[in-house]
Amino acid sequence: MQAFLGTQARSSLRPRRRDAVSSLSLLVIGVAIVWKRGKVWAGEGPGGVVGVGPSADSAEASYRRGKVAKDSSERKRCFQEGMARAKSRLSVQADDPEGLYWLAVNTGAEALERGRFQALPALPEMERLLLRCHAVAPTFENAGPARVLGRLYHKAPAVISIGSNKKARQWLEIALATAPEFPGNLAFAADFLSTQGEPQRAVSLARKCLSLLSTNRFGADGDEWKQVASEVVEDAR
Repeated sequence: MQAFLGTQARSSLRPRRRDAVSSLSLLVIGVAIVWKRGKVWAGEGPGGVVGVGPSADSAEASYRRGKVAKDSSERKRCFQEGMARAKSRLSVQADDPEGLYWLAVNTGAEALERGRFQALPALPEMERLLLRCHAVAPTFENAGPARVLGRLYHKAPAVISIGSNKKARQWLEIALATAPEFPGNLAFAADFLSTQGEPQRAVSLARKCLSLLSTNRFGADGDEWKQVASEVVEDAR
C-alpha cells in the first residue's frame, strides 16, 4: 500500500518521498503480510520453495482479490466481503488472530475506496483490532500487529488522528525484536528512523531488508518494501 496521511513528513530536502495524502495506500499494502507460517504468497519461499496462498474463502483471499480488481466497485465489494468473513470468524471466537488482523486490513482498504481523507475515521478501529491481535497473538504474521501499528502511528496525522512518533518507535522496535529477519519490519523501521535523525541505523536496516528481498520473493508487498528501503538508502547519500 503507498504511504498514509502522515503529517510527520520528511524535510523538503527529500522530494522523492510520498506526500502525506498518498501514504494511506502504502500503509494498507504494508498490512498484508505474505511470508506466513512457512507459506509465501505468489512467490518463492526460503530456499526457493514455491509457496501457496490463502484459502479461497478466507478474509485474506478477499483482500488479495480486491487489490488486483480493476474498478473501485469491485475492489470495495471484495474488501467488504473480507470484512464479513473476518467478522464471521470473530463471531465464533472473539480473539481469533486471523479475524482481528484481516478485519483491520480490509477495513482500511475499504475505507480508502471512499477517499483518503474520508478514511481517517477508520484508523481508530484498525488500531483497536491490531492492539487486541497483538495482545492475543504477538507473533502472528511475523509480528504483523506490531508492524502495522508502528506504520499507523508513523504515517497518521498527529493532531487530527492517532499519529505518534513515540508509539511508532515503540511498536516498530517490538516488531524488529519479534521478527528481525522479516523484510516488512526492516523496511518500515528504516523508513521511520530515517525521519528521526538516525540515518546510520536506518540505512543498516534498509540494506538488510534489500538483501533479504534479493533472495526471497514476496510479491507486490515485497516490491513496496523494496521501494521504501531503497529510498531510505538513496536519501542518506
